[in-house]
Amino acid sequence: AKLDLVEASGNVATPVDYKRGSPKKLDDGSLGAWDPERVQLCVQALVLREHGYRCDEGILFFWETRQRVRIAIDDALVAETLTAIASARQALDRGLVPPPLVDSPKCPRCSLVGICLPDEITRCAQRDAAAGGRQQQAMLFDIGRRFDVTSPLSDDEAPAMRQLLTARDDKRPLYLNSQTVHVGISQRVLQVKEKGKLVQQVRLNDINQVSLFGAV
Repeated sequence: AKLDLVEASGNVATPVDYKRGSPKKLDDGSLGAWDPERVQLCVQALVLREHGYRCDEGILFFWETRQRVRIAIDDALVAETLTAIASARQALDRGLVPPPLVDSPKCPRCSLVGICLPDEITRCAQRDAAAGGRQQQAMLFDIGRRFDVTSPLSDDEAPAMRQLLTARDDKRPLYLNSQTVHVGISQRVLQVKEKGKLVQQVRLNDINQVSLFGAV
């Protein structure tokens, strides 16, 4: 994981987190943020503080409305964030994955829908429970560990499975492993040369990463 942006001046740092949608509107008409957004921003502020920076606030930038919302990193938010972190660690130690949201309008636009798969996980958990088995899920960074998945609904209560389209990356990686190859860039085009001779050109818009192996 990485921070989207840090605005710094001297020992004062402000994390800026980019969001796709629009900010939450409070009862008085002012702009605010949902609890997950506030907690995520506070975690970034705590990381900066641990590295010696003074961090009194964070900023949420919403692409849809091009608005910046300032969030104060106060004692109350820090306490809320530490409680959320402790709860997440306890859930991990118990080996029980919380059930996914059911028919939530937030899911189709979520960037993690391709990982979470809320409708699919719920349906599989119901199917395995009906068969007397347990639905288990592997965690991304704990190879070999399996966690039980619970279903919040019975088969009769479950809504029809939605078609949630996961993001598809049409770009491709570029791998270079020849010891005599040099790579440079000119007008947003990567130029691969071998012994001074141009052997390949690749547009930056067509690739998602460049991997170099050896003395390239």
